Amino acid sequence: YSNLSCTILSDPLSVLQRLERFLNIEPYFNTNNVFFNESKGFYCWLQDGQSKCLGERKGRKHPKVDKQIMDALKLYYKKPNEELFKLIGKKFDW
Repeated sequence: YSNLSCTILSDPLSVLQRLERFLNIEPYFNTNNVFFNESKGFYCWLQDGQSKCLGERKGRKHPKVDKQIMDALKLYYKKPNEELFKLIGKKFDW
């Protein structure tokens, strides 16, 4: 779970299946409805027989954020993140 953002890009099916198990919900995602779309360059899913992919602005590189801003954001969200980690019993490396 420590590098979830990278894993969801490279292997979204395993992440989605772990999430379903964690939430204790009926499994939905499988190899029949999650697939790599060659033209988009990332994973999509099938819903009611139709391909669903993220919009044009998704899957792009994000701009570099100044270190001071990132440090301020980490400090601002430190307590809520700690509460989240305690609640779910997992820690994310963000």
